[in-house]
Amino acid sequence: LLARARELGGELLELPDAAPGRADLPQPQAHSRRDFALARAMLADLGAHGHDACVVAAKALDTLPAGALRLPGRWELGTTEDGRPVVFDVAHTPASIAAVLGAFRRAWPQARRGIVMGLRADKDLAAVRAAIGPPQAGEAWFACHAGDHPLSADPLAVAAAFGAQPLARPELPPGPEVLLVTGSSYLVGLLRARRAAPALQ
Repeated sequence: LLARARELGGELLELPDAAPGRADLPQPQAHSRRDFALARAMLADLGAHGHDACVVAAKALDTLPAGALRLPGRWELGTTEDGRPVVFDVAHTPASIAAVLGAFRRAWPQARRGIVMGLRADKDLAAVRAAIGPPQAGEAWFACHAGDHPLSADPLAVAAAFGAQPLARPELPPGPEVLLVTGSSYLVGLLRARRAAPALQ
């Protein structure tokens, strides 16, 4: 990045660890909070260089209600048809899947949790497994196609890698008290369109 900045004749700015953020962001993952702080810092910097609209946008990030900062498919809360909480999150890299899984476990530490995962065929299953570790006691894992993606990983291979139960089709399975759907934007898009209820408060 530094070399590219020099090539373009610009300055590479690093976001300080103490950059202003918001404690009430709907997304609990640390990287999502970092992304918010980065967006705010960029808008503020552009505003300081004469872009008045960016000043307004930066202030809006500070003053908008937390609910207005929700992003579809990013820690999106809903309910299944039978009233169980479900989290939809398009995490699809080892680090982001590990982050959303950790947040999910912290949010419902005592519940019978279910994780529905679909991945693309080009994903490194071993790397994802190494990042997230083994299933915890009381968790039920399910593997399915990554929505209608043409290059979806074989659910049987995903199931074998994660000790999951393969599903014949993407669905929100019965049993767990709370569900996480993750691993693929195609999977999240398919199931949230079919089943997502208005976001929980």
